[in-house]
Amino acid sequence: MKQIENKVYLTKEDLEEYYSIKQSMQAKLRSNKRIPYVRPAGSKICLYKKVDIEEWLEKWEVKPCTII
Repeated sequence: MKQIENKVYLTKEDLEEYYSIKQSMQAKLRSNKRIPYVRPAGSKICLYKKVDIEEWLEKWEVKPCTII
C-alpha cells in the first residue's frame, strides 16, 4: 500500500487495490466516460492520475442528511 501512496499515476490493479474499484466497474465507468483516465499514445494501457481520482471521488461523497 505504501508504494501506491507515492505514485502519480495508478494502474487498473492499483486502483482496485487502493480504492476497491473492481476492474470490471472501471471498464464500465471508462466506456461511459464517467471516470477520469489517460491512455498513452499508441498504448492499450489505461492509467489513472491519483489526484484526479481523489477529486472525482470527492464529488460522489454522500453527505448525511438531517431529519427535521
